Amino acid sequence: MPDLSFTMDRDAFTEAVTWAARIIPGKPQTPILAGMLVTGGPPGLTLSSFDLDVSAEIGLPDAQHVTPGSSLVSGRLLATIAKVLPRKPVTWTDNGSTVAIRCGKVDFSLPTMLADQYPVLPALPEDTGTVSADEFSHAVTQVIGAASSDEAKPGQMCVSLEITSESTLTLTTTNGHRIAMREIDWTPLSDHPAIGQRLLIPTRALAEIGRLGDDQVYLAISGDESNAQLLGIHGGTRRMTSRLVDDKFPNCRAALPKQYLTTAAVVVPEIAESVTRALAVTGSSADNHPRMKLTFGDNTLNVYASTSIGTVNEDIDVQLTGEPETVWINPVYLMDSLNALDSDKATIGLQGGLRGLMFAPDVVEADDLLANPLAGETIQMIQPIRHTEPAA
Repeated sequence: MPDLSFTMDRDAFTEAVTWAARIIPGKPQTPILAGMLVTGGPPGLTLSSFDLDVSAEIGLPDAQHVTPGSSLVSGRLLATIAKVLPRKPVTWTDNGSTVAIRCGKVDFSLPTMLADQYPVLPALPEDTGTVSADEFSHAVTQVIGAASSDEAKPGQMCVSLEITSESTLTLTTTNGHRIAMREIDWTPLSDHPAIGQRLLIPTRALAEIGRLGDDQVYLAISGDESNAQLLGIHGGTRRMTSRLVDDKFPNCRAALPKQYLTTAAVVVPEIAESVTRALAVTGSSADNHPRMKLTFGDNTLNVYASTSIGTVNEDIDVQLTGEPETVWINPVYLMDSLNALDSDKATIGLQGGLRGLMFAPDVVEADDLLANPLAGETIQMIQPIRHTEPAA
């Protein structure tokens, strides 16, 4: 194949390289997977990356003076260089063993790898349905923080995507201490969608979906209802595929409350500011198991945290319905859950004891929260921490 060359706009080049490079691992399984494949042909330019589990590809039809060919260079290095290029047209010239990148008065030279040894990216499966790009991206953002990082539980390192009806998808994550759920609308492209089908998608694959950059995205699933193997997502000039994880996922719907002893309508920014002050005392790493006490009573929420470095104690006005209640909770999980609600007001539902706290956007009556917990589109649940007061 002839040596690749092209010229294109700097900002478009930088955005494309940055997006495609995000899935390139810091420690790839083989050196070739550290590369980004840059291919020129009649449709224009294509940038591709692949780690054998997740692939990303973006087309650049506006590239000019394209001489067909392929170059394989370090993807992370290319992304670093692209971000510091001056705002001048970018010229790419493959000289065989090196690639010359010229931008204004700046010249870079990068060593190449053997492009013909780069693995072939998986083909997109047949389209299954469509979703709003913005709604899907927002849903992923709201649930992804509750996923586990424990490699011993691969299923919980995923977002569960379930086809719950002919018009609804449900995204769920959990790490065993938190649950996040979100419903979104979708339009199936089949008269008989696989209702009840659940896909386990690695979180790092979905983390980039918000950057697909189109009004709607297509979901494409390979395999059948009992053996889905690959998910494809594409919109505009961008496409991704992800290997699906074959593992168990907890029945999070079974954990949804059956009754509430107490509900509290709260102003989210006020709670978030108080939690931020508590984190100054407890530390902000969830791995260190920080804890804070929430005491609900008499239309007041008392926030308390104490460690060897200090103590914080604060009262916040809330609208309380039901019995007074006290729980200990991880403040990092609480802050993440409040942010994920994306609402200035929220309802907290307490079941009593060590049963999970429910967080829903807006002000919701207890009966309505029980009957339709996802009426506000998303919910967050946190498991309280068992706490024993030290002996006097």
